[in-house]
Amino acid sequence: MAITPIQRAGDTGFAFKGRETFDAPPPLIITGDYPAISDQVFLAAGGSDIAAFSVVGINAGTGYLEMATRGMAAERGWGQIRLTGQPAVGDTITVGTFLYSFIAAPVAAGQVALGADENETAQNLANAINATGGGYFAETPEHPLATAEADRADVIVAARWAGSGINAVAFLGENGGQTDVTRPMSGGRGGVVPIGVVPHPASPEADAFIPVWVSGVFNPDALAWHESFRTEEQKRTAFLTAQPLFSEIIIRKPGQLQIGPTIGGTGLDV
Repeated sequence: MAITPIQRAGDTGFAFKGRETFDAPPPLIITGDYPAISDQVFLAAGGSDIAAFSVVGINAGTGYLEMATRGMAAERGWGQIRLTGQPAVGDTITVGTFLYSFIAAPVAAGQVALGADENETAQNLANAINATGGGYFAETPEHPLATAEADRADVIVAARWAGSGINAVAFLGENGGQTDVTRPMSGGRGGVVPIGVVPHPASPEADAFIPVWVSGVFNPDALAWHESFRTEEQKRTAFLTAQPLFSEIIIRKPGQLQIGPTIGGTGLDV
């Protein structure tokens, strides 16, 4: 809010004649000693427009940074693929938009080596989805939406992020009936679950990685929230179900003390 003081020559204080307009200071953003850390970067879609100090999360179905939304208790979805036999050379399977093809000796991204049997091939497929271990072409990128774990001939594919968006990710196989989707991707719950606070405005023309504060103590009145966070209590508790491993954020107004994420093993903001 702009304030325009008026002072006449001869009044007490520094004498000047005329008017000067200045802006009142913004509300305090950081309200605790726990440091705001932004060493994590996440992908924002080209054409998106995210205001500074927005509360953001990852859309589980796209992998893009968006304004966080309030929803039911957050859970990660998962699905299961079973190799009922050894795939043939050239057979494929897709996880979302990622295509994996089976081949004797991988020479291109997305190619998975056929193992001695379907169990070994399933492990190679899981490795390719995770981009770890061996049995696939080394330059295959990790899947942006999911991780995988092999259990004999079963490949359990789990969402990287909580939220219902992952439920739309489909498994498609073309390998002579050797792939059985024993569980479609399902079970994701919640909206775009909060993960952090954007320190700067972001309006990338193309997909770009932007920094996000993933720790700290923040004043809810200084942050930009999605309209689904309607009450003070909803904002105060927004990060109590935040995405695991990344977020250690406490929402606290100046002068208040509240329970927050585990910090130093105490679970208290002290």
